[in-house]
Amino acid sequence: MRKIHKIHTHKRRALIPQKASKRRKTRLNISVDKEVAEVLNKYPLNRSKLINAMFRWLLFGEGEFMEFVEAIWRARRDSNPGPSAPKADAQSPRPRALKKVITRCLHKSCGDKMILPDHKIRKEILIEPFNEKSLQPAGYDLRVGKEAMVNGKFINVEEEGKAVIPPKGHALILTLERVKLPDDVMGDMRLRSTFAREGLLGSFAWVDPGWDGNLTLALFNSSEEEVVLHYEERFVQIAFHRLEEPSSNPYRGSYQGSQHLKLSKRKIR
Repeated sequence: MRKIHKIHTHKRRALIPQKASKRRKTRLNISVDKEVAEVLNKYPLNRSKLINAMFRWLLFGEGEFMEFVEAIWRARRDSNPGPSAPKADAQSPRPRALKKVITRCLHKSCGDKMILPDHKIRKEILIEPFNEKSLQPAGYDLRVGKEAMVNGKFINVEEEGKAVIPPKGHALILTLERVKLPDDVMGDMRLRSTFAREGLLGSFAWVDPGWDGNLTLALFNSSEEEVVLHYEERFVQIAFHRLEEPSSNPYRGSYQGSQHLKLSKRKIR
């Protein structure tokens, strides 16, 4: 298992006049890789300022942050004299590589999860059939599939061309797409706002890491009007969250590999 090193810093808040002897502290934990920790240990600097510079770089650009990276790299060069010493050129690949390592650690520490952007969804997530129009900046719009069940009645949506949910009606909708997730990615689904404005409510579970198959989604029409879902219409957006590390127990449950509408398999005693 990879060893994690931590940097600790704290910020003093304003003193309360009645309790001047007590100070409230806020602690920030930043996890860094061993490579970065070794470099930081060789360069005596104020770690609080370094962390602040990292955040300023993430929010506003890379100018001040790169000054720290270059200073750290020069210190590493000075502490390792000889023909094999790293060069001080800020544009050399090693300082840029160090910047990427620290940035990766910050993303893993400061964000509990990272949401995959469009280009990583296309590269890392298996979605078939894939539709470019469904790809969003940080998600993918799932479409109405071939099967549905409205108030207990099965509907062949591909033949009918649509599924009609009556007022106060309940529906199960199969997605057109098969979705396969890696062991370090989970899915979070939200109903498209267009349908929410029409009165639809969606109850969706997490899509667990390791899931593979079409999804059966539950909808409820809370309005006084019928809501029509057309075959291959986009109705739910799924966002993909990367876990801190791969799950030790990815999904292999009874719904795995679903290609058709799946009803509840809960056993009632």
